[in-house]
Amino acid sequence: PTVTGVQTCALPILYSTKGKEVPLMKMNLSRHATNDRMNRLMFIAENIGFGEVKVQEYRKETNSVECLTDTGIIIIKKPDSDKLITAWIADMQRAHMLCKGAGLDRIPGAIANKIRKNVKYAKNCPN
Repeated sequence: PTVTGVQTCALPILYSTKGKEVPLMKMNLSRHATNDRMNRLMFIAENIGFGEVKVQEYRKETNSVECLTDTGIIIIKKPDSDKLITAWIADMQRAHMLCKGAGLDRIPGAIANKIRKNVKYAKNCPN
């Protein structure tokens, strides 16, 4: 599936492969993602998976859509294209800010649990 518009930033081709080939080449990556963040994206794909978007917020000041997935990953993309700008392992503070901006009182429980579990990966994740 192709990612289009502000309505969704789900990236279904990015999933935890546990040692299998990661189809990142099928994605439309920004120059920043390709040149500066590929190691991080590969680490996330191989160790956690990108999951499905559960919360998203349009950020006017950066003209981007911030997405929080069910695996505790924050994905940033441009709203007017399919380009993934960057992604990282969420921390509670940033996830809470994203959820609040999207009109939620708190981080959904299952996602909060996943963010807590991801702490062990965050220590080893490339910048």
